[in-house]
Amino acid sequence: MSWSRDGLAFDNAAPWNDERVDMRHNPHVIAMPDGTYRQYLWDMHGQFFYSTSSRDGKHFKRDPGMRYMGHHSGDPCEEDNSSIGIYDMFWNRGGELVMLYLGDNNGPYDSVRRAVSRDGGNTFIFDRGNVLGDCYDVKQKQNHVDQKHIILPDGRIRLFTMVGGGPPQPGARRCCRIYSWISEDDGETFEQEPGMRLAPEDFRDLDVYSLNDPFVVRLKDGRYRMYVTALIYENGEAREAIVSATTQYE
Repeated sequence: MSWSRDGLAFDNAAPWNDERVDMRHNPHVIAMPDGTYRQYLWDMHGQFFYSTSSRDGKHFKRDPGMRYMGHHSGDPCEEDNSSIGIYDMFWNRGGELVMLYLGDNNGPYDSVRRAVSRDGGNTFIFDRGNVLGDCYDVKQKQNHVDQKHIILPDGRIRLFTMVGGGPPQPGARRCCRIYSWISEDDGETFEQEPGMRLAPEDFRDLDVYSLNDPFVVRLKDGRYRMYVTALIYENGEAREAIVSATTQYE
């Protein structure tokens, strides 16, 4: 974990078990209703979700049992094939813990699924697949992945996603643009917002060829800042770096 005074320059990188690290700032850590903290993790070998819990947000211990094993179905847009990718979680106003996750990760129907916990985050039940309505178009590489949400001040939920369109080719082809969706019904459904939020071409001082895994935070002055992994091409070589983009003042 690394931290910053201005949100732009990060230093003091420390391993997760360093006493300076406060895991409450980890976006995968969920604040529970009883004041404790829980992290949900996908076990790629066992092919299930388990969790770890903490009273102070710093020291975590594995919980007994499993939280979710994915879903199996004759519908390819609901079949996870025991392969789950990026996942995102939020509490809705009804006290349910909602998980949006990529099922059939790297498979032909890699798209966003929805599972819900109605027992305080102990077990999740599959709710539906094809959440963004793009699952049956995945072969055209236009499906939305890398989903991450932010809850707006008015209670609406904005979901940011990435569309790849095919792999990047440094020096020749740029890919992977960021879009957004809005939910007016507490995360039950999402409607895509017009336009594009961020593209590799938006960076004038860097030779960017792809953008992945957007994560947006609201700044104290009301603006929003997106941190995103970029594939940068420099001196004939490609490397990954974290870049950011910030909205203008409202």
